Amino acid sequence: MQLETGQSSIESEKAWKKQNRAFVTRLDVYFLTWAYLSYLCKQIDSSNYKTAYVNGMKEDLGLYGNELNYFNTFYRIGYSVFIPISEAVLASSIIRVSYWIPGLELIWGIATALIAVANDAKTIYGLRFLIGLCEASSYAGLMSLIVYWYKSKELAKRLSIFGTSYPLANIFTSSLQIAINEGMDGVQGLEGWRWLFIWNGIITVIIAISGFFLIPDALQSSHAIWMTNNMREIAEERFTRTGYRKPIKLTFQQFFILIRKGVTSWITYAFTLTYAFWSWSQDANTWFTLFLKSVTNSDGSKRFTNNQLTSIPIGGYVLQIVFMMLWAYLSDKQQRRCRYIVIQQLTIFVGTIILSTWPANFGLKMFAYFFLYLSNCGGPLIIAWMSDLIGKQNTELRTIYIGLAVTLVNAIDSFQNIFFYPASEAPNYRIGYKAGAARNRPAFELSQSAAYLDKHHQSFDKLSRGQIYGSLAFLVGVPYLRAKGKELYDIWGGNEPSELFRDETRQARQEHSFKTLFKKVYPYANLALESALLSYNVRYMFNSTPFYRPWLAWMNVDIRRQTMSDLLHIQKSTKQTSLIRRLPSLLLSSLKTALPVTLFILKFLQWWYSNQSPRLQREEEKKANKTRIPPPGKLSKHPESTIDDEHIKFGIDPLTGSPLENPTLVPTGYVYSFKSIFEYVDKHSCCPVTLKPVKITQLRKILL
Repeated sequence: MQLETGQSSIESEKAWKKQNRAFVTRLDVYFLTWAYLSYLCKQIDSSNYKTAYVNGMKEDLGLYGNELNYFNTFYRIGYSVFIPISEAVLASSIIRVSYWIPGLELIWGIATALIAVANDAKTIYGLRFLIGLCEASSYAGLMSLIVYWYKSKELAKRLSIFGTSYPLANIFTSSLQIAINEGMDGVQGLEGWRWLFIWNGIITVIIAISGFFLIPDALQSSHAIWMTNNMREIAEERFTRTGYRKPIKLTFQQFFILIRKGVTSWITYAFTLTYAFWSWSQDANTWFTLFLKSVTNSDGSKRFTNNQLTSIPIGGYVLQIVFMMLWAYLSDKQQRRCRYIVIQQLTIFVGTIILSTWPANFGLKMFAYFFLYLSNCGGPLIIAWMSDLIGKQNTELRTIYIGLAVTLVNAIDSFQNIFFYPASEAPNYRIGYKAGAARNRPAFELSQSAAYLDKHHQSFDKLSRGQIYGSLAFLVGVPYLRAKGKELYDIWGGNEPSELFRDETRQARQEHSFKTLFKKVYPYANLALESALLSYNVRYMFNSTPFYRPWLAWMNVDIRRQTMSDLLHIQKSTKQTSLIRRLPSLLLSSLKTALPVTLFILKFLQWWYSNQSPRLQREEEKKANKTRIPPPGKLSKHPESTIDDEHIKFGIDPLTGSPLENPTLVPTGYVYSFKSIFEYVDKHSCCPVTLKPVKITQLRKILL
């Protein structure tokens, strides 16, 4: 690459680190900041209805049933329906990410503002469904971009920073509602909760428009205004050093191949279910404001005002931000994802157990609610762990995994809150907190199982047994069959033998039929194979497929070159092990030199002792000069033969006594004219002189 000084390669590691830090800083300032603000808007627009509910919307619209739950249900349905479509678009790169995500955000920003003019719950149901449809692209799409652009040691902190947009969204919404209640309630004849949706929509539209210019597409041809040519070159170097492959545009066939690959991987189930159960258990602290609203004084009056209901949870959100950053920092520094995921699951378990018993003490319940805020970093750490497990070459598969997990979470959330946390039962839910504690246990066990599998399967790219045998068959067996087929076609590809000399036995007929069929089929089969190979080579050259051979696609085997990071990792790992443990790997690595040398020696010996060897030819000449083996003598004449002895002379046909015409040899050693011997053998089936049996097929013409 070329740096700012125009040099063709990086002169020192120190210079590279400086350039890399500058790139990461710019990536943080432009992209991560925009992603943060965009997801902040997403969180605000998806949850602001709860703040509006406790600030007058309930009374103004007469929402005294489970309408609050249905607002969430219709949102989740739209989210679940559209997220597979959005993930397919993102994974296949059919549409630029910088067009797709901001375009949908623009639509949901307008829909959010329109809630301000709603006068009944049904209108809000429809708008919430539309918001869910458009917001489906946000979380998974932005998460995929973050895990794509940042390296493993940079990832958890960024994901956690990104994740703090959830508590900050609640802080912002609460603060904005407080400000609106004090300054805009009743302005232009609109209630304060309606102004909340208007301002949320305006902010979302502004952020969406800026996204068209700030998002760096995952493709190389990024048109983000901050991505200079120098930044692109640094990004290319980061990909080279880390070994990450840039995504390609996938066909539907390749997309389904990726889906099949994901279905057969243990990571799919371990990661998706761990994330899902963690997310479902998080629902326990989302109804904190309903609990605060239900608290009364001894005289039955409300204990907290509307502004207090809105401001008290801010302390929990601040606590959540602090611990999210703490868990992320420790996870990145120690590279121990599972440890800090388990710690957060324990905080969920303690908080939900306390709330399940619903103690009479107000302070204990407040402690339980605030203790649940310590667990919200679990999701970003699970995604960072998944990205590490999948490996560097599965760019598209990471997008599919994130989409699959989010789809599962929202599909179940679309209806479960109606049964677990019905608004009519708030705040002491009959099932909700118990279900949160119960679902925390599978999340704990799944994370432990994932850690065990990760320990025993350190690399996602290890070949399975089927892939090993398949590779052996295709990389060794197919070339061998192609070589043998070409060799047989060269041998059998000549003209048909004369009917005169054809053997008419059953075995000979079967062999002749097989040869004829082979000569007809082989050219077309070979043409089809060569065309398929050429097609894959051309598509691979233009980055339309990650496989340069069709059987690699069938086996889901991705062959790639070792990068500098791979070599450094191997060198580092070998230095940390003893010589005895390294001995097997050293012996195996020595085969790359030993095998070619051994094959050369064997080939040389094969040639040296073959008939074409000059040494053997010289030895044969010496032997021939010393002892010449006399030719075999002719068989003697049979006593009952009618051939005249005077006719058995050189150049004379024994049958006719005339000079030879088309001389033809029989196995007994006598030479006849072809016409006479053919008629005689056809009639008598024997040699005229020796009366030994002779067949037509045994006649051999002599070319003089």
